[in-house]
Amino acid sequence: MKLFCYNTDDYGCYWYRLLTPFSKIKEKCINNSFDFSFKIDSVEQIKDFDIVVLQRATDGLGVDFLIEAKKHNIPVIYEVDDSLFNIADTNPAYKHYTRKDVRYAINYTVNNSDYMTVSTPYLSEYYKKEVGKQEIVILPNSIPLSKEYDRTNLVQKKSGKFRILLTGGISHTGDWSFMANTFRDLVHNSKGEIEIMIFGFVPKAL
Repeated sequence: MKLFCYNTDDYGCYWYRLLTPFSKIKEKCINNSFDFSFKIDSVEQIKDFDIVVLQRATDGLGVDFLIEAKKHNIPVIYEVDDSLFNIADTNPAYKHYTRKDVRYAINYTVNNSDYMTVSTPYLSEYYKKEVGKQEIVILPNSIPLSKEYDRTNLVQKKSGKFRILLTGGISHTGDWSFMANTFRDLVHNSKGEIEIMIFGFVPKAL
């Protein structure tokens, strides 16, 4: 089986929702029976794949990939872990996702895909109500616990400290507005027993 994924994100969502699970599936499959790709040279090459995944597709290229896949009866999955129609105007992504062409691309690809995958039951109900999509599968975010992925050394038992890893980009600025002070006080009151490790955007409050 060959899977093509059109990813519009090269950061956290890409790692958690695409690269990590696809890599794990490939590792577990025998005789190289599964492979995946994020890049192709032309839309016409879609015919060489068995499944197409559109990760948060919001542009004309995503629409083109879907149309080409349909020509060859290739199943299309729309993957998303955000509520794309419910973004606060304080979010840096607000201007992008409220554009008419972006809204059109999202609606077209979601409504014409065969299935949709989301990370939470809330998002499943949200899209059923927002766009009437019923073929939704909930795939929670997860990471493998094997040693090969244990590169961050988050918990050092010998040090006696408890480490908390926080990840997120600048689009999570609003989340930090009410979390930053809590985490700062948590670390201060722990008297050195708790550390916060941040992977991504660091708010000024910290």
